[in-house]
Amino acid sequence: MSQLNVDIIRSVYDAFDSQDMDGILDHVDNDVQVFATEGLPWSGTYSGTDGFEEFLRTVEEAVRLTIETDELIESGESVAQIGRSLGQVHITGTHFNTREIHIWGLRAGKVVSFQNYADTRTQRAALGLPDREPPLSDDTDDRNREPFWS
Repeated sequence: MSQLNVDIIRSVYDAFDSQDMDGILDHVDNDVQVFATEGLPWSGTYSGTDGFEEFLRTVEEAVRLTIETDELIESGESVAQIGRSLGQVHITGTHFNTREIHIWGLRAGKVVSFQNYADTRTQRAALGLPDREPPLSDDTDDRNREPFWS
């Protein structure tokens, strides 16, 4: 199953490169969950295929984006993509080249979760957004954190 999962994710990136939304959504489960990097205009949690499509469109509204994959690593029902996001911010025309990791969860040949982790500081700078300051409070409760896996 693991090589099949890698092939599915490779197909998703190929469809993304071709701007083939239907080709992307063909590989996505109806109940997919998207967890997008904090601190960016497209940050947040998106649910279902409509949410997945909304996430992609929100990214597209802000930037022209190309994903370069250096490596796809399978681990059971998960595939990690290590690579770079390259593109241009629509409003400012600023070009960017940021490191990123995507974690894809699959079940029965469909994507059930997507998490992206980007170099937020570099991405925010390209978008013309100020650096984010760390929280002032040192009062952290681990039980309230979103789990790394779903």
